[in-house]
Amino acid sequence: MGSPLYSSPEQLQANAELDCRTDIWSLGLVLFEMLTGGCPFAGGSVAQTQSRVLTDPLPRLRDLRPEIDPRLASIVEACLQKDRSRRLSSMAELSAALQTLQS
Repeated sequence: MGSPLYSSPEQLQANAELDCRTDIWSLGLVLFEMLTGGCPFAGGSVAQTQSRVLTDPLPRLRDLRPEIDPRLASIVEACLQKDRSRRLSSMAELSAALQTLQS
C-alpha cells in the first residue's frame, strides 16, 4: 500500500487498476514538500491523513510560497490532481514539463 503520506487517492481506495500516475502523485508530494517544507495532507493519524488525501483540496503552492515560478507550481499541481485522469499521465510527460523550466 505504501506510506499513507505519499499514497495516491486511488491507492487509498484500494483501486486494483493502479498505474504510473500513482508514482507521479507521490513524486508530486515530494516536490510540494521540497518547495514548502510541509506535506499538504498530513494529519494527526493515519486515518486523518487518508481522509485529507481523499477530501481536502490541495493548498495552492503559490499561496504558500509566492516566489515559486508559476510554471513549476502548475507542474506540481498537475502531479497532485486527485482525479488521476487529470493528472500527468507518464514520467515522460512530467520530465518534458520540467524541462520547459530550463528556458
